[in-house]
Amino acid sequence: MPTNSYADTPPQDGLHLVLEVDLAEAHAAALDDFWPSVRDALAAARDDVGFVVREDSPPGQLHVSITNEAGIETATEIVRALGAPVAAAQTNIDVQTKGAMLMITLNSAQIATLDAVTLSHTVDALRQRLYEAGASDVLVAHQDGARIGVAVIGPMQSDEIISLLRATARLGFHTVIGTSADADSDPGTGNMLVPSRQDPALFYIIARRPVVTGKDFADVQVRPEQNGSSSVTFRLNAFATQRFGQYTGDNIGSPFAIVLNDEVISAPVIQSQIPGGSGIIAGHFTHAEAVNLVNMLRAGPLPGALTVISERPIGPPVVAGE
Repeated sequence: MPTNSYADTPPQDGLHLVLEVDLAEAHAAALDDFWPSVRDALAAARDDVGFVVREDSPPGQLHVSITNEAGIETATEIVRALGAPVAAAQTNIDVQTKGAMLMITLNSAQIATLDAVTLSHTVDALRQRLYEAGASDVLVAHQDGARIGVAVIGPMQSDEIISLLRATARLGFHTVIGTSADADSDPGTGNMLVPSRQDPALFYIIARRPVVTGKDFADVQVRPEQNGSSSVTFRLNAFATQRFGQYTGDNIGSPFAIVLNDEVISAPVIQSQIPGGSGIIAGHFTHAEAVNLVNMLRAGPLPGALTVISERPIGPPVVAGE
């Protein structure tokens, strides 16, 4: 098994990288995940707080407005009660107010915990991707701050390794709100503008929050197609199967977007309810692309984008003692 120490090896046959994780993305994702709880809890108190709207907000914050400003203290108490306890009389969120606006942030204790989990998950995901891709000798270890060191010996070229590691592998099924030919279109609150993989001049306006994601997949496989391309088949877990079945049943005749790495790879129209939780992602992939996608989905998406800080050639072995 790999250890967390590097060998002093001659510069040949492999690659050493230092990557930096965008931890702010993980913070934003945590607040996105928190929003439905806030929305539902405040909606249950509509008589006191009025209607609830998620507003555009700076990075690292969740802004929520209510229509009845007189209920702001009640709304604040409700949201604070949703936070998970981290210490005596302290939860993992901070809530400030301004007029009828709630400004929610993660506190320092929660950020420290989330950063540690994010880095650990990233290390595990990168290691699994490399082994799935056929690398013979791999070491992935957290260095300091948001940086991760990667040393790998294997059949891949340097650009292939970097491409494999940097792909976020974030896949989601999203409601389609509309389309646009304007890359600067305003998608509106709660939505986002995403380009089409097949048509560079086409942009989809989609709901920011997905119906299901790659994290909900219980199994994924490559399926060769008669035209020489490959597709990816998937099977959802039990909870996502129920959610997707309800969604497809309620939206027959409407398109939904399959989004991979911030691109719409297809937007099929829902012909009928899909109750079984199985389906096909037909993105006109080459066989190699489909294999890479399956490997990345099995390893899990990256919680934050990666930036290459440095790279240099190395030689085997990359793990001390091997």
